Amino acid sequence: MDGKDGAVSVGLMTAERELIDQLRRFTHFDSKLHGPAHWVRVHRFGLLLADGLNLGDRQARCVEVFAWTHDLARLDDGGGNQHAVDGAVHAFAVMDALFPDLGSDQRTLLSKAIRFHSDGVTADEAHFQGLLDLDEWTEDEVIDTVGACWDADRLDLLRLGIAPNQRYMSTDCWRDVLPYSRKLHRQRR
Repeated sequence: MDGKDGAVSVGLMTAERELIDQLRRFTHFDSKLHGPAHWVRVHRFGLLLADGLNLGDRQARCVEVFAWTHDLARLDDGGGNQHAVDGAVHAFAVMDALFPDLGSDQRTLLSKAIRFHSDGVTADEAHFQGLLDLDEWTEDEVIDTVGACWDADRLDLLRLGIAPNQRYMSTDCWRDVLPYSRKLHRQRR
C-alpha cells in the first residue's frame, strides 16, 4: 500500500486519504511499519471483526478510531509499550481535533484500549485485571470492543512475517479475518 515516497495510495477512498493527511499532523515518527499503511489494514480488519461480532454503532466507531490512532505516539519502530502509554494520553488531543463525535465513554474506552494494546494480554484478561473498567458499558461490550481493536492490530503482524498467536487473540472471529490478512500479505498457511 505504500508508494515509493511512503504515501499510501492503493485502494484508498478519498475520505481515508484526507484522514491520513490529518493524522500525519499528530505523528511523532514517520514509520513505514506502524504508519498509514498499517492503520489502513488495521481499520479494514477491525471493520470485519466488528461485523463478525455484531458490534453496535458506538462500539464499531471505537474500533475504527483505535485503528487510526493506536500508534501515533511511536518514536520508533522498536518493541515495548512506551508508545502505548504515551498514546493513551496523546489520543485525547487527536480525538478532540479529528473525532469530535465521540462520547466521553468512547474516549475513555479508547484511551484504555490504546494504553494496554501492546501489553501481551487478551481483552478478557485485561478486563478481569481491572484495566478496562468502564461503568457506562457492559462487560461484554468492553471485552468485545477492545478485543476487536487488539485483534485487528495483531492480525497485521503478518506484515512482519509473524503469524498471530491464538494465545493473544481476544475474539472468536479473528480466524475468519486471518485469510484476508494472509492474502494482503501474500502469505500461505
